[in-house]
Amino acid sequence: MSFRWPPAERTKGVKTVNNRQIFIFLSAVAAIAIGLASLQAPDEDLRVDRSKIDEIPVTVFRSAQGKEGPVILIAHGFAGSQQLMQPMAATLAHSGYTAVTFDFAGHGRNEQPLSGGIKDFTKSEAALNAEIARMIQFAHTLSGGDQPLGLVGHSMASNLVIHAAIGRDDVAGVVALSAFGTGVTATEPRNLLVIDGAWEPEAVKEAGLRIINAASSGPAQEHVAYGDVEQGTARRFVLAGGAEHIGVI
Repeated sequence: MSFRWPPAERTKGVKTVNNRQIFIFLSAVAAIAIGLASLQAPDEDLRVDRSKIDEIPVTVFRSAQGKEGPVILIAHGFAGSQQLMQPMAATLAHSGYTAVTFDFAGHGRNEQPLSGGIKDFTKSEAALNAEIARMIQFAHTLSGGDQPLGLVGHSMASNLVIHAAIGRDDVAGVVALSAFGTGVTATEPRNLLVIDGAWEPEAVKEAGLRIINAASSGPAQEHVAYGDVEQGTARRFVLAGGAEHIGVI
């Protein structure tokens, strides 16, 4: 007696798996495996140091070649963590920068609650600003204290890094991801790049253009550079194609 699956009486309406479908499945599995491996690969050529500054968990990414490049401080958004920002940090470190990520209070591995939480915005904003200031102070120790820093912030932190950089000559430039803040002028903060996801709400993209408008002679346009980098007045707005609020990272 021969065995057959599915039984003949049950084959009606059942799709059989052919070689092409098996090939597609195996290709998808291979792609996933390669993708997972690539997530681990960035650290192989880097020196990654993890520590705490006060109660703040901090990770510093450097080239394994021992080069100490310009320092970039990277801040995550609300309900995020430094893990979300570490692929960016690894990419910067591979490009010769020293990249620093950390967890705000109430986020990630930071065991301290966020003072004020989501009920007292004034108190929580003050606490977050204090942590940004503390991390800028720490970042300067990595560069010897005599080199300007770069600041990167996503969402909530985009506003924090913009405000932290205003009036500071020790911050050479700011990258604001999914920015929505205020306070930007034609000259403050120094050298500002705003990047929003193309799939983000229109209100976010409008806020990005409004921020850059302060430095343009007319309505700001995407992918157009305004101002002068050497003078610290450079401004640019970029839409990341195919990215939403998290994908823009």
